[in-house]
Amino acid sequence: MGGSNQQAPRLVASIDETKIGQTGDKSEQDVINRGSIYYGKDKGSVSVVMPLRDRNGDSIAAARVVMKSFAGQTEQNALARALPIVKEMQARIQTRDDLAQ
Repeated sequence: MGGSNQQAPRLVASIDETKIGQTGDKSEQDVINRGSIYYGKDKGSVSVVMPLRDRNGDSIAAARVVMKSFAGQTEQNALARALPIVKEMQARIQTRDDLAQ
């Protein structure tokens, strides 16, 4: 999802290609604008929305990581599981223009 200078963030990548291009919701916009982190829990899964930062540390996009939950799943260990995934994505994205490639 990208762009704090755009009207609404749009999905630019997904394992489900039919979702690409859909508009993000308020949580993604808040992550981009304020660098917030969101955690959500559904039956059998957890999701974490974290900022993707450019080389200057500015939030340029939001990454939603959905994972299977397990017995004893907490918000802290969900964040710990999502962080390496987001860092790997962040290493590939240095500027907002990299999101469009």
